[in-house]
Amino acid sequence: MIGARFALLAALGLAAMLGADPAAAAITSARATPGVQTVPGDRSVGISITYSIRITGGAGSFTVDADDGAFYIGVPPGVVAAVVPPGLTRTINSAVARPFYNFTFTERLNVPLDIIRQAIAARQPLYYRREFTDDGFISSTPVDVRINIGGGIAGRLTVSRMRLMLEGGQTVCSAAAGDDITAEAYIETEGSGLLRGTWEMRETLPDGNFRTLKTVQIPVTAGRNVTVKSPRLPLSGAGRVDFRFTVTEPPPAFAAPIVTCLVAGRHPLLQPDVPAGVPVKVLAPKSFMPLDRNTQVVWQPKEGAKAYRIEVLAEERGQPIAAQEMKAEDTSGKLSPLALEKLDPKRRYKIRVLAQ
Repeated sequence: MIGARFALLAALGLAAMLGADPAAAAITSARATPGVQTVPGDRSVGISITYSIRITGGAGSFTVDADDGAFYIGVPPGVVAAVVPPGLTRTINSAVARPFYNFTFTERLNVPLDIIRQAIAARQPLYYRREFTDDGFISSTPVDVRINIGGGIAGRLTVSRMRLMLEGGQTVCSAAAGDDITAEAYIETEGSGLLRGTWEMRETLPDGNFRTLKTVQIPVTAGRNVTVKSPRLPLSGAGRVDFRFTVTEPPPAFAAPIVTCLVAGRHPLLQPDVPAGVPVKVLAPKSFMPLDRNTQVVWQPKEGAKAYRIEVLAEERGQPIAAQEMKAEDTSGKLSPLALEKLDPKRRYKIRVLAQ
């Protein structure tokens, strides 16, 4: 009877200890392993995080909760990009008083691509923060994990090197006026962001100033290398012509390389010409449109004209590359098969009609 009573009292005492007020326990340290993680900048990715939480000790029942998590654009407390629901709960029961207790949580976290892109666009680091709370709500401690994008670089885009080449890998070429040439810029970068630049040309005239041919912008992630192709580079007259690709953002620490073409002669289509007749108003088609066998040329008649001449121009003031004669009573007509044979179906042309 005494033994049974003693056992009951002992059980009640243990129950009292196990049900002790956990308010005496508080979080003293919390950390994440690894504290810095790297993800690619072009896709969603899963990462694993292990949290180690230490609380003050004693005897009884102790619980730590993994509360809400959040992605931050910039160092917390920055801009919250997304909230992650509460995580796991861990409980330790101890009848023996101990100086402290360690809790371990493991989280498998998905880092969405849209959040990665937000960080790249903002040129800010990406962080993930998880809050931990003891069961008595005495302490709430945040644990941060820095998420680097692409090789540990989540910050500002930089340009480290650039090579510029013409077709065939050359930096100097010889060409005839009117030739089609292009160039490519090979750019080595670090970090992530938006690369902006301009294709420019300079003719060796007295002023020698570069003028813009085309403006481009390219999103760059994870420090990848970029190839930028030029538009068609114009070669309109004899002499030296320089081309370059200038990176305007981010500004590099070096001058833009230059490629050069030595142009011989002048393309006959670009030679100024004197119209053989009196120009009349062309009603259709509009200037510089694709032409085919269904194109109807319509013009305004001119009093006293003895005939009309339809001319096809590749340039505003260039020599005609195709022409055909029309009767005095005609005010419209289609291009002949002979004229169409001289045209490139991929190009656009201007129609000129002359009264004879």
